[in-house]
Amino acid sequence: MRKTILSAFLVLAFAGCTGKMENRIEKNTVTVNITNAVTGTNPAGDSAYDFCASRFVGFATEAGDREAAMAVCETPGEMTINASVSKEASFIWCYSPGAIGMQQTFTVPSTIEKTVDIVGEDLKAMLYCSEKTEISGQTAACAVKPLTSGVILNILDSDGKYEGYTISGVRIEGTEGITIAGDVTISLHGASVEFLANGSSSVTVLSGLDEKTPLTVGTTAEPSQVGAVLLPCAFTGKITVYGPKFTAIVDITTPLNFQAGYVKTVNIDLSVAAIKAFPKRIGVLGDSISTFSDMIPSGYKAYYPQSSGDNTDVNDWKKTYWGQLITNFWMGELDVNSSWSGGCVAPGSTRTQPAFTVRCTDFIDPDVILLFGGTNDCQSGCAVEIGEFDFDTPVGLLNTNARFRESYIAVIKTIRATYPKAKIICIVGNHIEGAYASSIPTIADHFGIPWVDFRGDKSVTVYSSLHPNAAGHAYMAKKIYESTLELFK
Repeated sequence: MRKTILSAFLVLAFAGCTGKMENRIEKNTVTVNITNAVTGTNPAGDSAYDFCASRFVGFATEAGDREAAMAVCETPGEMTINASVSKEASFIWCYSPGAIGMQQTFTVPSTIEKTVDIVGEDLKAMLYCSEKTEISGQTAACAVKPLTSGVILNILDSDGKYEGYTISGVRIEGTEGITIAGDVTISLHGASVEFLANGSSSVTVLSGLDEKTPLTVGTTAEPSQVGAVLLPCAFTGKITVYGPKFTAIVDITTPLNFQAGYVKTVNIDLSVAAIKAFPKRIGVLGDSISTFSDMIPSGYKAYYPQSSGDNTDVNDWKKTYWGQLITNFWMGELDVNSSWSGGCVAPGSTRTQPAFTVRCTDFIDPDVILLFGGTNDCQSGCAVEIGEFDFDTPVGLLNTNARFRESYIAVIKTIRATYPKAKIICIVGNHIEGAYASSIPTIADHFGIPWVDFRGDKSVTVYSSLHPNAAGHAYMAKKIYESTLELFK
């Protein structure tokens, strides 16, 4: 049997009327016949989505009715609902899935946390909306327009090398300027997407059903399938398939037209994919930008998350740059996050905290360590001198006391001696200044270590202070991922 894993991400909201009997509004039952109004043609031959698959239909009226009803589908391409509406209502709008409001916001998620096995069924989370429809007596007839598109990925290996390998997840990522996910506000008056917030170019589908029935790489004759709902677009980009034993990246250079109301099937053949060995255990060594409460050792000081003010959108560790690298890009797990808010690379500064030179042995068994420090060292109030490029002196004899360059060198030497199998990635932050910032690439190049540069990068959006907001962290994660792809062959 072919396995189909399809995204389920929209929660139906229901509204009811409560209050005393004498205050209840009198209702009429209106029978609404709903048909599909797919616009345009689909020359690619994609499958038209059966909008009847979502049996709950939301409806609204100008009289303030905001409810949902179960639909009856007796004729292909048509469904009927019995809508309980106020007697004063003259017009009705229908949309799917059911929700509340004349303007309703739905989330086409940047990350799909769960998937559902719906073998033999179609996508259940496509968005549809009707225009304003007149109520005639106790009946109404409306046509719903599609607002989202669907994709089913056939995952296979025609050479058989990876056939049967477990799939942990799939990431669909568009090139710059292509938006396939986000919070969309639909206008019931115009049956259209009126506003898009938190737009994202990527969707990650976590594919495992359970430990007993894992999803595995299929064959040409019997591929395994993963599905997702997207915003319509002409898609180019990358599709990455993750597993415990492999990571395969397929470049999509010929545009795939994801048309509203249709489901496109795309073959992802791992025989032509670029296979990457991404890290499975990731360590983080940093200052406040890398912290998150309960994800750092007990007693370490955290900056994220903030509980009030404008600094609250990094409210989940998975929204940090390192969290997104782990969960969305590398599909690995956290080894240890040894970060301390206000921390300096160099010991002996005026700040009373364990320096990077002390915390760089906090890890267990990392494959990669993200080294993100220096922002606090370059602040005049920390009294950390720039120091010298002393590469020859043994670590124990290096003059690290309140000296940045020697301390950074000592951190790298100590990590390499303690965790010889771990790769190091150095990060130059957007608020590290002057000689402190330029010293990091010099030291990294000396040791043959890759470094990612955010100096002067205005795309790292921040709060009122220097700390990145959620969008800034997302940008950093993507840039680090793309800048270090060649490290994982």
